[in-house]
Amino acid sequence: MVSKLSQVFKMAEFMNNSSKIIKPETGVNITLCQLARDLVENKRLIYFGEVHGHSQVVGLEILILKILVEQAKSKDPPHTVNVFLEHFSLEHQPLIDSYLSDDIKEKELFDKYKEFGDEGHDVEKYASLLKYAKENLTSVKINGSFVPRKFAKMLVKDGEDKAYDTVVNLGYMKDEEKFPGSEDHYNFFDSLISGRSLNSDQEVSDRFKKIFPAQVLKDGVMASSIRRGIESSGLEDKFMVIAGSGHVDFRFGVPERLDRFNLIPRSQTCIITVRDGAEVEFTENQEFGKVEKFENSYPGDYVFLYDEDKEEVEEDGEIVKSEISAAYDKIATTAQISGDAILAEKVMTRLGYTKYQIDVAGRDAYNYQGVGCPHGHAAIIEGESVLDIGSGLGVDSFIAGAAVGDSGLVTGLDISKGEVGHAIKRAAARSVTNVKFVHGDMEKMPFETESFDAVISNGAFCLAPNKEAAFEEIFRVLKPGGRFSVACTTVKEDLDKEINWPICMRVFMPLDHAVPMLNRVGFGNVGVDDSDSKMTLDDIDDGIEFHEENTQGGTETVDQNGRKKIHVGSSEFDHLENYDMNQLCARVVLYGVK
Repeated sequence: MVSKLSQVFKMAEFMNNSSKIIKPETGVNITLCQLARDLVENKRLIYFGEVHGHSQVVGLEILILKILVEQAKSKDPPHTVNVFLEHFSLEHQPLIDSYLSDDIKEKELFDKYKEFGDEGHDVEKYASLLKYAKENLTSVKINGSFVPRKFAKMLVKDGEDKAYDTVVNLGYMKDEEKFPGSEDHYNFFDSLISGRSLNSDQEVSDRFKKIFPAQVLKDGVMASSIRRGIESSGLEDKFMVIAGSGHVDFRFGVPERLDRFNLIPRSQTCIITVRDGAEVEFTENQEFGKVEKFENSYPGDYVFLYDEDKEEVEEDGEIVKSEISAAYDKIATTAQISGDAILAEKVMTRLGYTKYQIDVAGRDAYNYQGVGCPHGHAAIIEGESVLDIGSGLGVDSFIAGAAVGDSGLVTGLDISKGEVGHAIKRAAARSVTNVKFVHGDMEKMPFETESFDAVISNGAFCLAPNKEAAFEEIFRVLKPGGRFSVACTTVKEDLDKEINWPICMRVFMPLDHAVPMLNRVGFGNVGVDDSDSKMTLDDIDDGIEFHEENTQGGTETVDQNGRKKIHVGSSEFDHLENYDMNQLCARVVLYGVK
């Protein structure tokens, strides 16, 4: 058992946790591994009070779920982790079950969620959590557990008696589970809306007392749903409740209602809540968030202080994608013009392509846009199904197509509709039938789970705003035992925040983050090939320097053949000439196995 648990704890060590997890009663920082050990060894019921849809918060929720699931799998016989989500109402359960059983796909799940009910959560932000549950269906059960919003509206409009009678008749809760909210609970509820400090002398107003019973109804129904789940589960099953922090903090709301039935000893429960690290005052080794007047004085057993600045960068990811797509669409408009085939052959040879592979590329070689050669570690063989992410103008896809032969299939995916269109035309011109191209986002790929034997990528991951989400997608679409080989550019040291860097460099992945991230996603046999990592190819005439195309402030140019290209060439980035890119960045090939 020790060796199995050590594997579980190792998952936590891979968390790049620049944000803080603290114990509020002492103000002590703890590691995620310490939190994981407590949850695995001591807790059966974990409440997670979240800020809805925040990527760092959701990321921590997923990691905790993975840790609990690995523990459940290690049991003999295996046990189950029951997850209760505020985001889905009880009426959504058939929809959830249809998705988990693969009767409907992710897009249909989200579309029907919006059509059916008015819960209004951005459930797309939880796509990775739902995918993980689907991939581990024997160990995870997802439960929609909130009262449909219409009943909260009914309570405000028609009174508590009618609303409670209705939900009891529907089986959403029992009469014995109806408890009024306390004055302290209302105090907390008022502070959430008004922004009033809980430790101030300001008088608590009555202005929200009309809607407070609706909050209590929500808490009561969710607690009842969890109670039914606990009573119908095994003695060693675990339970994870994900709801807004207003439903769990200070043990108000859902926890206080479940505590009344003592289904699980309080010592075996845990509340993890969150705060914006930039908005709260925290001093290490001093108590945090204490409210003396409350019976449970601290907001939770653990508090996750997330970094809002990082969230803003991630939200800018859609802007980055839009700019990248537009930039490469322009390149596609002149891709049909012949380029420098001799130089293309020199570059591809230098990067490790064989003469056969270059011959396969043929006249398409001058449309090569990569930063390395992913084919060596991919080891593609005849008959396989291969995905080329960021396939661009099609060069690596055509090379892979020759490797899989007529019995295999290569699918190229790219965010630029223009480049996809060009690649489709080139496939037709080459009379290639085992290579196809589709438009899509690598962070939300339009493919079924376990569809491919191998995944390759060349340069595209350099510009992915959320690299972990993209690698999670690779993990999802790979068949068990499938492998990936991704050639990309990384940064070897932190970039000076005072310097104006091109957008490409700002989204490069730190090299030392690569292996921990890939392990965290779940890959095995992970490696980094940095044997040819220089950014400059000085041994080629007119030395080549690898900068990913700049799409913000860059200059669109035309080469001597009239082919459009984008480069770091505006005066805005003249200062980069003073930097040694070989010292700052490295071209590598990341590889691993599912």
